[in-house]
Amino acid sequence: MVHRLPARRRLGREPRPPARRPVLRRSHAQRRRRPRAPRHREGQRDRLVVQLLGRGAGCGRAAPRQRQPGARERGRRRGVQSFEHPTNTFISGMRTGRDLRTGAAWSLSSWRDADDPSAGDFRYDMDAGGSPELHIWREGRKTYRTGAWNGVRFSGIPEMTSFEDMFEFRFTDTADEVSYGYRDRAGSPPSRVVLNESGVMQRMVWDRATGAWNTFWSGPRDHCDSYGLCGAFGVCNVADAIVCSCVRGFRQRSPAEWRMRDASGGCARRTPLRCGGAGGDGFYALRGVKLPETHGSSVDAGASVEECGRRCLSNCNCTAYAASDIRGGGAGTGCIQWFGELMDTRFVDGGQDLFVRLALSDLGKNGTYAILSYSNHSVACTTYETNPCSLSLTSTTD
Repeated sequence: MVHRLPARRRLGREPRPPARRPVLRRSHAQRRRRPRAPRHREGQRDRLVVQLLGRGAGCGRAAPRQRQPGARERGRRRGVQSFEHPTNTFISGMRTGRDLRTGAAWSLSSWRDADDPSAGDFRYDMDAGGSPELHIWREGRKTYRTGAWNGVRFSGIPEMTSFEDMFEFRFTDTADEVSYGYRDRAGSPPSRVVLNESGVMQRMVWDRATGAWNTFWSGPRDHCDSYGLCGAFGVCNVADAIVCSCVRGFRQRSPAEWRMRDASGGCARRTPLRCGGAGGDGFYALRGVKLPETHGSSVDAGASVEECGRRCLSNCNCTAYAASDIRGGGAGTGCIQWFGELMDTRFVDGGQDLFVRLALSDLGKNGTYAILSYSNHSVACTTYETNPCSLSLTSTTD
């Protein structure tokens, strides 16, 4: 018996779908809707352009299209500059610091080693939490500090004055930005500042005669540049056999540790401050130093140094003060006040004067200068409440 297929099968028609199977159909509105054009047609995609700017920065941005973009599009097409993302080096025209509006920071990070440019252990950045200064960090621990900017240089780098004929230093301290950078002066050889894999900052200048980089300065430069080596109220002098000592009016907090050459515990005050009480307080002038850690200090660039001393004496928490700007010479201008411990102080050539608050009984008579305080019974004034005395520099001798 011969079986025949139905005629519809023989004609090759598709069978109808089962009744339960849904059939997708486009509605009338969907048929009328035009498909969206692609955002970019072939050949019109943005192209990345990398440009080397005149000052040495690399800039990556999208190439412009034929039509002139509007203001909003120009904002989106802003290029990314290499100067804003440094690695271990900054050169003339670059800066390190912080954008106080956006929170962006421009900092250096060391290489892992001389042949490996991946991120190393050290970072170099700006601390703006007081009088701004630059720090080197190792895995969250401070290892070096430049000292505060004093209008001419960082207080812990007196060598900067010997570079002024080659570099123009630029320090910005505004409500929007705190930053430091430099420019090579006309005719000067190329230079760079490098944070090396050992955590040392090096200022290097190209010697055209030898075809090599010469190191003009490096920091930390010696043992006394190690952050906090002598502890709170300690001072470091690299010229001494035992580099750490206590500021006048203070004693070793742990003599046993100091005997083992560990002075990091610092020093304690011998005599409590009077803070307006009988006997009064004064200031011991510690001369020629890198100013202490300024994080948490207060700064008033418009005050005189004498006014700074008066303010410090009127605040029981103030432990020291100094001029914030030495550009005019003499005693300087402006005011930095410290509250609490004085950390990381050392002697440097051409250093600044730091006035440390002491009880008058601890000032001594050794030819140093002291600023006499307000008090009820001090030699400077007897009736503080009704006749405040003015502060003056008084030389005392044996």
